[in-house]
Amino acid sequence: MDGKGVVSFTDSGGIVRFYLPNGVTIDTLQAEGRFPRWREVIPNQLDKSLSVNAGELVNFCKIAKNMVTDDARGLDLSFSNIDAHSALMNGCLKSDKGVANPSVCIRSNNFEGWEKVAFDVRYLLEFAEHQDKKSKITMQFVEEKCRTGGYTIGETPCVLKNEDETVTYVLMPLARDR
Repeated sequence: MDGKGVVSFTDSGGIVRFYLPNGVTIDTLQAEGRFPRWREVIPNQLDKSLSVNAGELVNFCKIAKNMVTDDARGLDLSFSNIDAHSALMNGCLKSDKGVANPSVCIRSNNFEGWEKVAFDVRYLLEFAEHQDKKSKITMQFVEEKCRTGGYTIGETPCVLKNEDETVTYVLMPLARDR
């Protein structure tokens, strides 16, 4: 299609009929059931956040992805403060192919003393690759008290958002005992 014209549709008896400007008609069955309550998986209170350049996050993930095998795909993330507004996000992925230890500078609100969190690097990369490489990605975490008395972000979903917050991606952490 050339992008001109009007697409119209009718809905009758469980069949939706689309009328395209070029004379084509498409019939499809209506989807049955209820749409899942997807908002329920996005945490309401996000205590910690960081901001990272999308292009740098892609490079960070690609370094680690080179070591991914069927048995090793978890990228351990740890954080170390540089100053009041920035930190390093350090990654570690070990497999029978070797070890990857990428690092990337982030803008953060204090991750000092946090335990590691692990994600499947393929899913983190999937989100980052679909963003403008010069834009910022925000990663948000829920702060939880852990058994050792410190704090952890490793047992709750991470919420990723693009710079203009039109895309929200929920990334579940990997189990600590993997």
